[in-house]
Amino acid sequence: MTATIEPSGDGRRDGPPTARRPRVAFTPLDGDAVATRALVRDLGAGGVDVDVVPRVGADLAAPDGIDVALVDVDPRSDDGWAGVEAVRREAPDVPLLVRMLRDDVAATLRGFDLGAEDVLPYRTVSAEVRARIAVVLRRRRRDSVIGYGDLTIDFTARVAFLGAEALPLSGLEFDVLAWLAGHPHRVWARRDLVERAWPAWQDPPERSVDVRIRNLRVALGDDVGCPTFIETVRGRGYRWVRPPDDVPPGFTDR
Repeated sequence: MTATIEPSGDGRRDGPPTARRPRVAFTPLDGDAVATRALVRDLGAGGVDVDVVPRVGADLAAPDGIDVALVDVDPRSDDGWAGVEAVRREAPDVPLLVRMLRDDVAATLRGFDLGAEDVLPYRTVSAEVRARIAVVLRRRRRDSVIGYGDLTIDFTARVAFLGAEALPLSGLEFDVLAWLAGHPHRVWARRDLVERAWPAWQDPPERSVDVRIRNLRVALGDDVGCPTFIETVRGRGYRWVRPPDDVPPGFTDR
């Protein structure tokens, strides 16, 4: 499959010659939109090379050498789903992020079901998009270890350390921690966390999430009034507020 690629940036590389900037294949809803051009410009300035891939329906596929695919979807018109399916079919090992034009729970769940690593709102600011790209790249690294200040999470070994001490977490508590930390700055409703962290055969009450969050805060030594890691967003749910510390500007691979 072939697609016309419109590269962005001036080709310059910062840092030593051995450092490589991540490369993202971005399929926007409107490649000429001001917001699209701004996102491409901001990602480039932040150290991420972007290839804008025109929308070509089911023939869309991520170009060779891509580290992450970013696809826009409009759940009202279904525009974008063919691109999501094509990327997942033709490049199953490439992390996939979906930007959802409208707030639609069913569409968000469909995105995850189709293999998206993350689904984010269309109006997510460029800095957060870069942070989420960095997170999925780190999660795909073989060691999958991410640091958040004194906290270190090994997503593969399923263990977390605060300083040199392993946190006494149950498997479910680790899953909640990993999901929140793996999607920094995003607000998750209790029901969303149940659907993602709990086994599919369980249907616990939403207050079970509050119990797990309380246990995590105790283990992390987190202050509810001035949180370092987990913030309560009144009336909405919970948000991880500490960005990864081991993602340098430019997100260069090592």
